[in-house]
Amino acid sequence: MGRGFNRDEIGRSILDNIIIGDLTEVDGLDNLHKPEDVLNDELELLRRTYGAEKSYFLVNGSTSGNMIMIFSALEEKDKIIVERNCHRSIFNAIIMRKLKPVYIKNKIHSKYDAPFPLDKEHFLCLINENKSSGSCHF
Repeated sequence: MGRGFNRDEIGRSILDNIIIGDLTEVDGLDNLHKPEDVLNDELELLRRTYGAEKSYFLVNGSTSGNMIMIFSALEEKDKIIVERNCHRSIFNAIIMRKLKPVYIKNKIHSKYDAPFPLDKEHFLCLINENKSSGSCHF
């Protein structure tokens, strides 16, 4: 409940403005790891909104979400189509899950040195190529 923050002015400011609002996983309130009350109601609303069988709140940021997504959807040695400029957690999950990456060829805007949006034809070709033994030429 933030008692350690009452030692100085900076700590009290953090407690008053931030930590006081972080009240899950304590007796009398709902728990993200075993939601039974208001969090459970919110998860059910989220599930219905998207027509999903089950829903979860992501905690710990995009890294944990990316790892969970890859480990849930793919088996060891599966192929995965990814961009080379994806989040590093994707590469970590590829290594940990022992996946076979197939890289999307990025087109870079010469003036801004920034990637263009995904080329649909190239992406569809990669999907088809990795179902059979064809090859893409771009």
